Amino acid sequence: MTLNDRVSKMPRELKLFAAASLMMGIAYSIYDSIFNNFINARFELTGFQRSFLELPRELPGFLVVFVSALLWFLCSRRLGFFALLLGAAGCAAGGWVFLHCYWGQPGHY
Repeated sequence: MTLNDRVSKMPRELKLFAAASLMMGIAYSIYDSIFNNFINARFELTGFQRSFLELPRELPGFLVVFVSALLWFLCSRRLGFFALLLGAAGCAAGGWVFLHCYWGQPGHY
């Protein structure tokens, strides 16, 4: 079976997905090279300075890897309980910030 036969027998959705993946890869490569040249020409940033520019964008994904590695040994019940505790702490912190930052202003009763 040749490559042309395989491609002709592929479902339409798979062909569209493959084409979209290819186009996204090409577009990202073009964007990445243009952005690097723009940063260098416009702002004259060094690589060290650019690392501080990209730190807020890259840090969450970097932390996910470490948190996942720390929690991989928990069974699903303990992991669910831990997630519930973290969610409750986040809701409590959000409520505290709302009450003290919004309702603490003059004119809000």
